[in-house]
Amino acid sequence: MLGSQLLVYFFKIYALLIIVYILYGLASSLTYFQSLKNCWKYFPNLKGLVSGIVFSSFGLGSFIFISIADRVIKSNEEKTDEEIIKDFKLFF
Repeated sequence: MLGSQLLVYFFKIYALLIIVYILYGLASSLTYFQSLKNCWKYFPNLKGLVSGIVFSSFGLGSFIFISIADRVIKSNEEKTDEEIIKDFKLFF
């Protein structure tokens, strides 16, 4: 929310990109850190294993989401709404 409000005031593309990258990096790092902190709290003896699982799950989640989104976008060419819904139900 703060990011979208800040972006309204920037008219130069380089300032826009800097703000976007800073906010994205900050949000990503806070998400990673909070997940790791909770896992380290509950599994203090397995910090390395838990860290690997957390980082792998973030990467795997991105890969799966991008694959599904790509397939849905490419499958919507020249199809009716019923066909799109039918194809989308194949994922779940």
